[in-house]
Amino acid sequence: MPHTGHTAEEAVAQYFAALGPTADHFWASFDKYFDEQTVWENVGLARTVGRDEAVAFARAFPVPFDHMRVDDVLMSSSSNKVLTGRVDHFCAADGTPLLTIRVAGVLEIADGRLIHWRDYFDTAKLHADLEKLLTADNIS
Repeated sequence: MPHTGHTAEEAVAQYFAALGPTADHFWASFDKYFDEQTVWENVGLARTVGRDEAVAFARAFPVPFDHMRVDDVLMSSSSNKVLTGRVDHFCAADGTPLLTIRVAGVLEIADGRLIHWRDYFDTAKLHADLEKLLTADNIS
């Protein structure tokens, strides 16, 4: 269970840190920070409701990554809403980034959990990067 009593920004920072450095950390983050009502929107790409849909979406991601690393996090908050600017890396088990996405997001927190998470990013660039990765010899 996430720690309660922290600010929304602290909860978001803890969540981003929980996405790695291993696959076990990444998958455990869904149990720790999502519940059955959590809405996760990757605007222009997908919207999930609840932990199970979020896990299914992550497992279906076309690049077989191990965990995520979030860098260059800028945060600003008002009440339980946290605006983030960041760089998300989808990493291999050894930590090598396979795909990197620049993201702006809004995360809403209640009792240390995500209740609504919206991410905004360049979907055209994501699709182009995915196409390059999926046609490369090292990704099958």
